[in-house]
Amino acid sequence: MTYLVYFADSGVPETGLTLTWEYLLTVSAGGNYTPQPAFVEIGGGWYKFVLTPTEAVVGVIDGSATLGDADRYAAFDGSVIESLTVEALLKRLVVIFDGDVTRTGDVLEFEDEDAAVETTHTITTAGRAVT
Repeated sequence: MTYLVYFADSGVPETGLTLTWEYLLTVSAGGNYTPQPAFVEIGGGWYKFVLTPTEAVVGVIDGSATLGDADRYAAFDGSVIESLTVEALLKRLVVIFDGDVTRTGDVLEFEDEDAAVETTHTITTAGRAVT
């Protein structure tokens, strides 16, 4: 399953982070879960990872030391991030970017009307483009 996680620093979306697992543990035994999945940046502060555990897992994702202490870590319990569907993501993007959001298959496009120069963001499973 693909999970999404969002990082911001003082409310500003953070891009270019190198995310790591502070830890990823099995719930049943409390031992390390391996292999730990890698993170891929989607854009606009959003990152994804793919995890198909054979048992319940919990963990903490480290956004990197470049973030302030209050923004550096994200908890993962297999349900909080999992519950963020594409529809929920669309609703958050509408609020964040206060603009039009469209979805065609696995492609999201939204306009940032508050930017100095109006921009269109395109997010796909392959990455993000800004025009």
